[in-house]
Amino acid sequence: MGAIRIKTGPIRPTKGGRAADPTEGGPSLRGYVLSIIKLGSKGGEFRYRTRIHKITFLIAQEFGLGIASFLPYHFGPWSPEVNDVLAELAEEGLVRQRAAICEEIDGAKHAGKAYSLRLLAETAHP
Repeated sequence: MGAIRIKTGPIRPTKGGRAADPTEGGPSLRGYVLSIIKLGSKGGEFRYRTRIHKITFLIAQEFGLGIASFLPYHFGPWSPEVNDVLAELAEEGLVRQRAAICEEIDGAKHAGKAYSLRLLAETAHP
């Protein structure tokens, strides 16, 4: 398996740490994150916030978007901007983050916390 090339591209931070899509009129990082949570939820809950980082990374790579910078991390690409958006959504009461201490996730042994997210309010994507 080859190495993943991470394009960080220019990002334009806006109010609240949100990164704007460099394409004219494109959705913001916040819009992508909200869509991922809404569309990826099973039973109203999105398991593993790490997946949000991975999916956002794949969308950015596939469409050449500079919506966030990504760093290689323990479980794949990680973005401080995605983390900021998740924290903002939780502070605004749009998303609830729940952490659970776990030793086994989907049959694999892990130690640490697993985060799940629940969209609490229907919201228009900025």
